[in-house]
Amino acid sequence: KLFNFSLFRGCNIHIRIKVILSDESLWAMTMKFILGAFFYAATALAQSTEPANSRNIQVANDGVIIATSNATGPFLFKEPDSEITITIGFPEGINSMDDISISDEGYLFGLSVYTPVLCSFQIITANLNAIGCIDATGLSLEKYTGLSCKAGKCVISGGTGGYTVVEYDRNTGSLMSELRCENCQVNTMGNTELTDLNYVEVAVLTSNLASLSTISGGDDNYSIIVNLDNNQMEAFHAIPDAVSVDLAVTPTNYPCVSDFYRASTGEDFMFTACGSLTVQPVQDKNSTEIIPDPFADFAAITVAVDTSSNFLVVGGYALGSSYLAVYNIDPTNPRRTTLETAGAVEGTMLSVAINRGLMAYTILESDEIQINNISPAPSTTPSAGPSGLPSASSSPSLVPTIEVSMVPSGAPSPQTPAPIPMAPPTSTGRSIAVYGTVMLAAVIAWIQL
Repeated sequence: KLFNFSLFRGCNIHIRIKVILSDESLWAMTMKFILGAFFYAATALAQSTEPANSRNIQVANDGVIIATSNATGPFLFKEPDSEITITIGFPEGINSMDDISISDEGYLFGLSVYTPVLCSFQIITANLNAIGCIDATGLSLEKYTGLSCKAGKCVISGGTGGYTVVEYDRNTGSLMSELRCENCQVNTMGNTELTDLNYVEVAVLTSNLASLSTISGGDDNYSIIVNLDNNQMEAFHAIPDAVSVDLAVTPTNYPCVSDFYRASTGEDFMFTACGSLTVQPVQDKNSTEIIPDPFADFAAITVAVDTSSNFLVVGGYALGSSYLAVYNIDPTNPRRTTLETAGAVEGTMLSVAINRGLMAYTILESDEIQINNISPAPSTTPSAGPSGLPSASSSPSLVPTIEVSMVPSGAPSPQTPAPIPMAPPTSTGRSIAVYGTVMLAAVIAWIQL
C-alpha cells in the first residue's frame, strides 16, 4: 500500500511510504501501529499552524510601540525612551495576531486570521491586559484582510467575502458579540465600474465612515468611502498606476493603504499609497491628486499620517529596494506637501506608523522594531525639499543604502534598536520545524522496523 500525506497546509510536500507486510512479529506490527498514530497526530498539530509573514505596527499616543511578529511569534512591545523591546504572548489558544489597530480611545485590537478571533487589549506599563475576544469563525478572512478600529467600531476588510463591522464599548474596550454587519458588500448604487469587489485594506475615519481599498473584477483599484450605518457608498476614488499584487504579503499586508488627515479648516483628506501616492478630499471623487514621487520608478505601498505634527510617512520600492519618504503637510491645504527627507531601508518594507513625531516601521526579514524620531519642520511652505535630497526625477542609487535616518539635519541621531529578545515558544505558538523533526523521526523508525 502507498501511504500519502501533506506535510502541512500551504506546502505541497507529500511523502509516499511503501509498507510490505510479511512474516513480522506481533511486537513489530504493534510498534508500527503506535508510530503511525503518533505520526498522524504530529501531522495534525503541524497543520493547525498556518504559515504567515505579515508584520504590522502601531504607535500609541504615549509613545508605546506595538507590532506583530509572525505566525508563531508574540507581540513586540516597546515603551517610550526604552532601548529594550519585550515580547508579550497571546491569550491562551490563539496561534497568531496578524493585524493590529490602536483606537482613538487607546485600546489595542488584534485580529488572528488563522485562529480565528478578534481581541481587545488595554495597554499598560510594559504589558498588555487582555480585555476579551470574540470568535471570528464564519467571517470572511480571505487574503488579503485588514483591520482598523476607531470611534467604537472595528472594521475587518475580509477580502472577496465582504467586510465585517464589530462594535466595541468606548469606555471599556469590550467587543460586542452581536455583529453590526457580517460579510457585507458595499451598495455601489449601481456603479458598473465597481463589480466583484475584493476588500483588501480598511481605514476607519469616523463612527459611520470608513475607506475600503478594493480591487474590482476588472483588476482596477479603488478607494471606496462607505457609510457603516447603511453599507452605502458615499464616494469612490480611482487609483492611478496601482501597484502589483506581487508586493503583497499574506495574510494582512496588501500594498494599497490609506490614512486620514483633518485640515485646520475641518475638512477631511485621505492619503493613499497604492503604487501612486494620492491625496483627495474624502467625499469628493473628482479631485484626486498625485503627489510627486521622491524617486524615479517609486511605487508607494504603505502610508501613515500624523495630524499632530503634520507629517506624512510613505514606504515603498524603487528598482528593487525599499525606501521611506517623509513629507510635511500644509494644515491649511493638505494637497500641498513638502518632501522633508527620504532614504533607503534594509529589507522588504511592510508597514509604517507615526504618532506625535515618533515613526516606526516593520520589514519582512526581521522581527526588530525599527524606530526614528522626526522633528517638526520649521515651515509648511512647499518647496523642492531640503538640500541634498533626491528630487522626484533623481535616481534611487543616489540614496545611501543603509538604514534610513529620518532625523533632519541638526537633530540628535536616534540609537539603533537592539535585537529583539524572542520569548520561548508557548503551547499556542507551536513550531512547524519541531513537528517536522518529530514526523521525520517517526518515518525513519517505521522504515527501520
